[in-house]
Amino acid sequence: MPTPMPIVKVKLPSVLSQYENGRVPESQLDTVESTRTALVWKMAILPARGMRALHAEAKKHGIILSSTGRGRTYTQQEQLFRTRYTTTYLPGRPYKIWNGVRWYQKPGVAMAAVPGTSNHGWWCADDLAEVVGGVTMGLRASTVEWLFNNAGRFGFAWETTSENWHVHWIAGDTVPQAVLAYEDSLNPPPPPPNPIPPTEDDEMPILVRFQKYANVFTFSPGGGYQLLTASTYPAYASLQKVLIQGAPDSSAAADVKASWNAAIKAALNQNGLTQADLLSGGSYEVF
Repeated sequence: MPTPMPIVKVKLPSVLSQYENGRVPESQLDTVESTRTALVWKMAILPARGMRALHAEAKKHGIILSSTGRGRTYTQQEQLFRTRYTTTYLPGRPYKIWNGVRWYQKPGVAMAAVPGTSNHGWWCADDLAEVVGGVTMGLRASTVEWLFNNAGRFGFAWETTSENWHVHWIAGDTVPQAVLAYEDSLNPPPPPPNPIPPTEDDEMPILVRFQKYANVFTFSPGGGYQLLTASTYPAYASLQKVLIQGAPDSSAAADVKASWNAAIKAALNQNGLTQADLLSGGSYEVF
């Protein structure tokens, strides 16, 4: 049995409320495909994140999603509306009121929103297409069925049953879990390093744990650092452990200060910390 089309009202990101429809600044927009940078292909930042993730998920199922248009300025909305509607009386044709005048939808064309009311004017809608055999085409029935079952997980739903290609953002300021999972997959954790246990000739490393991030590093007085993981930490279990309580003038703190170099700074920056954090005692432990 076919899946019914999920019709859900659009829910815009709150940041867009300060702008007029069709006049959203480019600073609030982002690309979906890196090769398509014109305004018409962009979306508002949160919907763009959702659409990138939806594209990636569809690709896993053999579907290459594309688009025939996403964002529309007010001028573009007006131009489109005028090509699809006319003030000439057309008996039995659907009509819309714009500026107090009745406009009739021309035969053989899709509907269009009254200028200044389109979800495309918020850069929160996408007229989906797909690529088959290198050719961009309308959505196949199997693709539409897949989208009906999956687009909601990425923050999208439909506005009208007459346009199965037109989706819009329904997540507001929320980033759906499926989108976060996709973004996390783009930045996997680094592979565990190969620890080199110290020899008698080496200076004893200092083990530093950043409590906020639960990361453990070794710092050697001669410079250099290494990120440890649960699998590599046991190799250092025999090292002497010293806990710094925060006194900057303690001997352990002095050892850390003596190890201060570009490598340690890089490690701190990676964790959003500064030299002051390292010596404050409040953000770290030295074992």
